Amino acid sequence: MGEEEEQTTEAMGLGKINWAEIDWEEPVEGYEDQSSMEVETTTGSESRGMGCVLDYLRVNPIGVTINPASLCPPSLAGGDTRISWVLLDLVAYIADRGNATTAKAFTRARHEIQATLCTARPPRVSHLCVYRPKLTPADFGTEPRMLASSDDLILFQAAICNSSVCFEQAMQDYFVYQAAPPMHDGEGGPSLTLLPHPGPSRSFSVWQVGILRGRAGGFLQRHGQNHYVIAALCRSAARTRHDLPKVGEPSFYDLHRFDSISGEWTTDELQLGPVELSQGKTYFCFCVDKVITLEDGFMGWVDPSQGILLCNVLVKDPELCYIAFPQRDNMQLTCTETDRDIAFIQGKIRLVEHNTHVRPGSFHNGTYISENWKATVCSWKTNSDSWEGEWVKGHTCDATRISGSLSKLLGYSDNATSLPALQRLHTGHPTFSLDDADVVYFLAKVDHKDEKAFVLSVNMRNGTLQGADCFDAERMVGISFSYTQSRVSGYLQVSQVGPLGVRICPNYNLPDIDAYNTILQLLLTICYIHKNLGP
Repeated sequence: MGEEEEQTTEAMGLGKINWAEIDWEEPVEGYEDQSSMEVETTTGSESRGMGCVLDYLRVNPIGVTINPASLCPPSLAGGDTRISWVLLDLVAYIADRGNATTAKAFTRARHEIQATLCTARPPRVSHLCVYRPKLTPADFGTEPRMLASSDDLILFQAAICNSSVCFEQAMQDYFVYQAAPPMHDGEGGPSLTLLPHPGPSRSFSVWQVGILRGRAGGFLQRHGQNHYVIAALCRSAARTRHDLPKVGEPSFYDLHRFDSISGEWTTDELQLGPVELSQGKTYFCFCVDKVITLEDGFMGWVDPSQGILLCNVLVKDPELCYIAFPQRDNMQLTCTETDRDIAFIQGKIRLVEHNTHVRPGSFHNGTYISENWKATVCSWKTNSDSWEGEWVKGHTCDATRISGSLSKLLGYSDNATSLPALQRLHTGHPTFSLDDADVVYFLAKVDHKDEKAFVLSVNMRNGTLQGADCFDAERMVGISFSYTQSRVSGYLQVSQVGPLGVRICPNYNLPDIDAYNTILQLLLTICYIHKNLGP
């Protein structure tokens, strides 16, 4: 080691270090008897769980593992209680934005944590704000990340640790945010629950995990009595990377599950029978980029270039089944989540595929010219008693034939800088509307390297641009998977206060709820008049 490097380590408080003799896994003095999952800290600057030399190589995470834009969430118009679903940003903001949706819990290290959901009607993107009152944003290792959402639940992870280990699963705390209405006695409302850590034997990526309701909760059911299951599907840990299944061979997976009733994680090894390989493939390598929830306890793990693995996660002995995607029209062998979206809408698995036609020879200085882009919708038609079926092709939308003005929808004046034609925009990230299966949202930029983007709402049936809004893209690279659908807003109750100060839930997904609220409001008004004005 050179003299300059020795001085650097001394300035960091490490003294002169013989790097060749360091055991990088050896615990620091005082931590010998603690496992990686047992080490807790009392300050955010201390990394939890490693207890090795790397813990002392600290840097300010702002601008390194935390994007500075993550400290400044965009303002959203609140008060809209009629949003049945939202586009939810996958990366949370680190900010104090407390409102009626705020819920609190504690991390494993007993730090208070708050989660607030800020919602807006699509095509505006909603987001989660996470805040820890007694710590600074720099005490986070990286931004909290939303992992999954289903019905009234959001699963996200957060970590207070050294930025050098902030992406390690051992550093993460896992939380479930539940949206719920306030009760007449003041209890209930949104809640935040810290989950038991899955432990070192259950390793999964942020893309491989989903959450699913076990049974529906009633309108007056108190918070905390609902059942949910969290499930992650990964290649079997008992198989090596050289065990990829070839033609005619089965494949093996580990299904990790957390049950909210038992409060425990379990793991089952599942076998998938031989599948027909895609053109050009010699072995079956399934790479999950998204998890969807279906019905009757089924989840779907999606590889955009191949298909979906389906599994009923509510049964004791689950089995896997596979649905292959239709071959791409342009014969590409791979695609990503920014080319396709898969969702379960109105009882069908629906697929939208996006393709950009790049002008030949236009790649220059990291960018390109888009000649046109198209999107095609398909749906999986199933039998009544199984998932067997076939893909049925639906509408195709050509950007050159889409009607509507992007500038007008964005509220740009005639004197403002004009935007390119729709077909010239760099587009991708198709996302289904959960309200209307004919509507698809697209992420668009003038250039894919821009830090400003637009979310376009396109009706695939009639080829109409029916909505658009701006999206701050400082936290994304190019056109990447940045948000997903969530129905959690349909359970959020931005409560109205009646004449006697009683909270009334304006929308809880019940039939004739408007009539119910009208009658309740009328009764409260009569009581108020009787009490204050007399007979």
